[in-house]
Amino acid sequence: MPDLFEIGDASSTLPGAQLVPVNNVLQGIIGSNADVDVYRFDLVAGQAYVGAVVGSGNNWLISPNLKLYNSAGTLLSDVSGGLPNQNALIKTTPLTSGTYYIAVSSQNAATQGQYSLSLTTDAKALVDVAMGAGVINSSTSWN
Repeated sequence: MPDLFEIGDASSTLPGAQLVPVNNVLQGIIGSNADVDVYRFDLVAGQAYVGAVVGSGNNWLISPNLKLYNSAGTLLSDVSGGLPNQNALIKTTPLTSGTYYIAVSSQNAATQGQYSLSLTTDAKALVDVAMGAGVINSSTSWN
């Protein structure tokens, strides 16, 4: 079960991003074709992080996309894939401490659905049951 949930419809801009503590799982929804959900994380320089976004639940997001931005809004990474079933995985070690942002969307602007997002200091992505099911077989995820 996720630790956190998207508040309302998450902001699509960096200034309005919802703060998510590291080492938690957040559940959100891409609710329209152009929807982008942006989340804010406070990261420490030199610390390795692993992030994952996985289609989860009954109405799972197909082929989620994950973008990482620094505090100035510079795109650092744009990831689609890296996990089975076209789910996204990212690894990063920031050079400076501060606020970073992860934007979640769909690779295919015509798809909508539920996703789970995590960012952890562990060596592997943090996944809950729904995320694990989405990685194993995204068409049979549990709620």
